[in-house]
Order: sequence, then C-alpha cells, then structure tokens
Amino acid sequence: QPSWILAWWTGGRDDGHGDHASARDLARQATEFGIQALGPDHHQVLAARLVEAHQAGMLGFPPQALAASREIADLAMRIYGPVHRATADALKEIERWEQSSG
Repeated sequence: QPSWILAWWTGGRDDGHGDHASARDLARQATEFGIQALGPDHHQVLAARLVEAHQAGMLGFPPQALAASREIADLAMRIYGPVHRATADALKEIERWEQSSG
C-alpha cells in the first residue's frame, strides 16, 4: 500500500531537498489507494492529498498547491473541526503558499 508518509520523506519534508516529482507520484498513488480503501473523506486520504499539493508547490506550481490546500482545509474543517491535525496541516500549507505567491 502506498504511503503518504513515504511520499513526505521522499519529497524532503519541509526543507525542500528531495525528489518532489517522485513524492508527488507516491502521494497520488496513496490518495487513490486510500479513496478505495477508506473513502475520500478519511483523514489519511486528506493527508495524502495535502502531500501531493505540497509537492506540486515545490515543483513550481504554488497556485495549484494553494488551491488544493484550501479545498482540503475546507473539507477537513467541515468533517473534523478546527483542532484536528488534518485541518491544522492544511491551514499551515495555505499560509506557506500564500506567502510564496504574494
């Protein structure tokens, strides 16, 4: 089973030193697998989607990363509330990509 955690480490986490294309592909696989196994709203699926968005930003597509992070944050807020890790992580990514875009 593909893992969003493996994708996160492959991409170099926050420091920017990693294989972002491979990380994005791994996150996409983890998202697809997670949707089938857990459903589209499961927090692990949201985490995989967020890693995929992050890697897109690291590959030079900050607007795409920002849009995806906002969508994930809205979904996480609605399903899990404001204090859940899925929500907090998505809000952190929004802040990151807003800063790099402006």
